[in-house]
Amino acid sequence: MDIARSLFGEILAIAGYAVLFAAVYKLFQIGTDLGEIKELLKGQRRNNELLAHAQPGNDGADEYARNLLRAVSAESHRTENGPREAV
Repeated sequence: MDIARSLFGEILAIAGYAVLFAAVYKLFQIGTDLGEIKELLKGQRRNNELLAHAQPGNDGADEYARNLLRAVSAESHRTENGPREAV
């Protein structure tokens, strides 16, 4: 009975060490992820500051998008209000 008790104690000790190792490993993963998130937020803040100072340029894309939206909207109104075929 003494051998079984010592074997059980050894198994519990190994399991405890494994859990401790897994916890430390997970903490390092979380720390790495937080560092990456911090760097991404810093980069985003820099990009937002650069965009805030940049002058908006009109390259024609806005006007093209507006015209396309108007055309699609007009087409959808035309098909909604047009004659319907009998099925």
